[in-house]
Amino acid sequence: MYVQSYGKPSDYTNEKCRVRRLDLRMFVEITNFALSKYTYIFIMRANFYRIILLLFVSVFAISAFAQDDDTDNWRSKMPVRRLHKKPAVIVVDSTDNTTYYLQPQDEEKPAKLSKRQLQEEKERQARITRYLKQRAQDDPEFEEEMKARKARREAAQAKLDSLLAIDYSLDNLQWGPQPLEWVDEKIKESKKELSKTLRVSSDRVIPKDVKMEVTNNDMFFYFDIEDGKPLTLRFHAQYYADDPLQIESVRFVVNGFGYDFTPVNLPKTGKHGSRFYWETLDEELTVADKDLVYALSHATWARVVFIGARGFSHVKKFTEDQIKDFYAVYALYLKMGGKF
Repeated sequence: MYVQSYGKPSDYTNEKCRVRRLDLRMFVEITNFALSKYTYIFIMRANFYRIILLLFVSVFAISAFAQDDDTDNWRSKMPVRRLHKKPAVIVVDSTDNTTYYLQPQDEEKPAKLSKRQLQEEKERQARITRYLKQRAQDDPEFEEEMKARKARREAAQAKLDSLLAIDYSLDNLQWGPQPLEWVDEKIKESKKELSKTLRVSSDRVIPKDVKMEVTNNDMFFYFDIEDGKPLTLRFHAQYYADDPLQIESVRFVVNGFGYDFTPVNLPKTGKHGSRFYWETLDEELTVADKDLVYALSHATWARVVFIGARGFSHVKKFTEDQIKDFYAVYALYLKMGGKF
C-alpha cells in the first residue's frame, strides 16, 4: 500500500513518525470497513473470502507495527565525556585538617609547545618567582605561610605515593576474621592467679576438674615437673562411648578455622564391661603444634572431631571452662619457663 505525505518534513525522525501514524489510521479504517454490517453479511456467506481478508489485515498490521527506525538506541550512541580517566584522591592534612583533592594526570602525552610558548612560560615563571621573593621580603609572615603550604603539598604527595604503592589485589586483601597463629606474648597473670583452676603438685600440673580415668570424656593440656622445672607440654584426650572409633586423627575447629592434629602414637584402646569402649590419646606437643596450642588457649569457641578408621567420627564442643583451662595450663607452662 502506498501512503503519500504532503509537506517537507523537519527531519528524518518526524517523517518516520508521520508514516507510522498514517499506517495506523489506515489499519483502523480497514478494520471498521471489515466489521461493517454489509461486509459482515458478505463474510458470513463466504468463509473463503473471510479468511483472505483476515490474512490481509494481519499482514498489514504486522508490517505497520514492525517498523524500526532505530530511534530507541540513541542513548547508546551518545558520546560520553569524562574529565579524568582516574578518580581523584582525597588527602587530609592531620596538622590543620586541610583537605586536598589531587587529580591524577591522564596517561596521554602532553602536546609539544613551540619555542615561543616555551619562552612565554619561562618569563611567566620568572615573574612569579620575583613576585614571591619581593612579597617575602616585605612580609615575613607570608614567607612562613608559603613554607607551610609547600610542606603540606609535599606531605600530601607523599601520602598519595604511599597509597598508590599499596597492593590492593584480592590476594593480599586482609579483611574479616583470620586464623589464630602463635604469638610470643608476655603472660600478665601471676602464678597464683593461674593456679586457682589448676591442681599443682610437685610433679604435675593438671586442671582441677579432670581425672585421668578411662570412663571420663575429657580433653586438656598438662605437663609434668622435674626439679622444679616443667617438662614438655602434653595433650590428653579420652573417648568413652558404646561404639569403638579407632581414632586416626583429630580435627579442631577454632573460631571457624580448622587445625589438624595427627597422633604420633596409636591410641590406647580397651573395653569397659560388655557394652562400652574407651580410647586414650596422650601426645607430646612440639613446635609443629604451636599454632594449635595458641588457638585453643585463645579461642572464643571451639569443637573437636575424632576421625575414626572406619569412616565414623565423633564431634564434641568445648565448654568455656575447658577453654579457660587450656589457657591456664598454657600460661603457667610459659610462666614457669617452659618452651617448645
